[in-house]
Amino acid sequence: MKRIGRRSVLIIVAILGVAWISSAATALAAELGVMDLSKEKVAEVQQVIQKEKERGGVDEISVYATDKEGNTTRIASTNLSIVGKPADPEDIDAIIDDKVVTISEGKILDVTVPIHNAKGEPAAVAGVKLEIGGRDKEAVGKEAEEVAKKIGAILNK
Repeated sequence: MKRIGRRSVLIIVAILGVAWISSAATALAAELGVMDLSKEKVAEVQQVIQKEKERGGVDEISVYATDKEGNTTRIASTNLSIVGKPADPEDIDAIIDDKVVTISEGKILDVTVPIHNAKGEPAAVAGVKLEIGGRDKEAVGKEAEEVAKKIGAILNK
């Protein structure tokens, strides 16, 4: 009987892992809501978040959505170099758990807000990083939620 080498075992484990992740992601996509993510809507979202950035107090805004295969990626961002990149864990948690996730990063408050489709299902999230300055964190969180509402209104047209 031929002995399987370490490299072969690692390849088999990697293949099985990818298959498991892929099936889990497809099941996840079936549980999440769906939105029309036409190029026109995404372009309008991009314009809105750029305007928010220009008015000041915004470190970064990114919008994430999950495709039919279960991949959650950035569909728009004030940092154009990360559009199309995978979402961070807190962004995925916000859409799966349908809850606002807030992380304090020194002088920045990172607030991830679920965006619901017309059926009320979580279908996307807005990650809004705002400068705290001398403001109360709760007020900054509310501001982030207002930005997410603007984005949701566009995506639900």
